[in-house]
Amino acid sequence: MMILWCGAVQAAPQPLHIAVAANFAEPARLIARQFTDTYHIPTRITVASSGTLYVQITHGAPFDVFLSADARRPRQLVAQQQAHADSLHSYARGQLVYLTRGPAPRTTSQLSRQLRQSDSRLAMANPRLAPYGLAAKQTLQALQLWEGQKLVPVLGKNVLQAVQYFRLNTVAHALVAASQQPQGEYQQFVVPASLYKPIIQQLVIPVSATEPGSARKFIGFLLSDAVQRQLTQWGYLCVRDVCQ
Repeated sequence: MMILWCGAVQAAPQPLHIAVAANFAEPARLIARQFTDTYHIPTRITVASSGTLYVQITHGAPFDVFLSADARRPRQLVAQQQAHADSLHSYARGQLVYLTRGPAPRTTSQLSRQLRQSDSRLAMANPRLAPYGLAAKQTLQALQLWEGQKLVPVLGKNVLQAVQYFRLNTVAHALVAASQQPQGEYQQFVVPASLYKPIIQQLVIPVSATEPGSARKFIGFLLSDAVQRQLTQWGYLCVRDVCQ
């Protein structure tokens, strides 16, 4: 008689589904890779504008973590009881940059003058969907260029598409996230933060999450000192003093 001994087999962890705003797509992929190497938890990433992801979550999309490009939409999900209040955290501060193939402005007045005199088509994300698009609109409003001027915004559904318009020479200049660095020759100018409202990027765990435990591990990893210090190399500012 043959006796078979079967040891307990530990089930492989389920993938952590991360919904990430387009501006943070590449950092999220790199951080997710580091997270998987550390915790052996696989990840799956969905990239779209914050507004698009917000709508999907309100309709029950099974995302485990939502990395928004603003604070408004995660807070709305909490207020609507569609996300866990104790999971709400700020994870990065964004910066807006002006991209051009001509000489880069060095001051706000030079930026205003260049936008008034240059090609009339400017790429930016849709301000109704993307926080960086809203920041671009606020910048143009502050410079009195949003209405009644020859400047024509060319709207991408998210900041990645706006960068694509610039990269493909559809437009001569763009207002996009500092984290987006298209290939090719161009100049950039970091837009003064006084021209737009602060871009505080927040995250939250939706109530529809199927892996909340792994989600909290990922949040702890993202907010760790080691990961926060990496944000500056991707064009972000830290949310704590750790980067100073």
